[in-house]
Amino acid sequence: MFGLQVEDNLHAFQPAERADQRGIGIDQMTWNGIAIRAEAYDREISHLRARYVNASMEIYPFAEIHYALSFIAPTRARSRGVELSIEREAGRRMDWSASYVISSSRQELNGAWGPRPTDQPRALRGDWSIHPANNRWRLSLSAMRHTGWPFTPERLRVDTIGFGSASPSVWITRSAGDLFSQRASTYKRLDARWTRFIDTHSGRVALFVDVYNLLNNSNQRQTYTNVFISQRLDVTYRGGSQMSLPRIPSFGINWEF
Repeated sequence: MFGLQVEDNLHAFQPAERADQRGIGIDQMTWNGIAIRAEAYDREISHLRARYVNASMEIYPFAEIHYALSFIAPTRARSRGVELSIEREAGRRMDWSASYVISSSRQELNGAWGPRPTDQPRALRGDWSIHPANNRWRLSLSAMRHTGWPFTPERLRVDTIGFGSASPSVWITRSAGDLFSQRASTYKRLDARWTRFIDTHSGRVALFVDVYNLLNNSNQRQTYTNVFISQRLDVTYRGGSQMSLPRIPSFGINWEF
């Protein structure tokens, strides 16, 4: 019930979505504990829920009043892809894995096919960790690089408003353009985590220090346009990019019992 968007005047529950998925994979163990895997999948989704979404990638606390709030009613959707991976787990002092994915995630809106918000046709990921034989601590690195996600460009309308003899004023209206019709630049990130394990009589305690986006890469979320108006009502435009989160360190504790 919590998913019903009553704040957007949706009061009726919709039928459950239906997904039909087919997949095939092959695993091969090779020398020195290295496993090679190849997988392919095809997923078709029907009876998709009509819903309101924030078509902008902007983080806005009150999405219900954002200019990019849009009602979408997809007819159907389809996701398909191929993944190749290689990994070596349970190593005495080192574990690692790598994967490469070619995929497509699209949906049909108003009779036209376009990308879904999470579509990323190419994705490369690698994980590496080192630890002593007793596994008292572990240092892990995780790197990823993938095609930028789709986003919805904004549409600007500039109107000149005059009231009798009063000086005219300029009013700017922003709205959402074609849904998910543009794509951000390539996304890349490296994360790091160091964990110290402490075994107790009632379980295990893990102390960790984590750094998100270790190299502080600048990843584009979407573009925007600023409008500048002079006293003579000359209008100029200047574009820019909104970026994803920068480097973020954190620490914490987990207790398993």
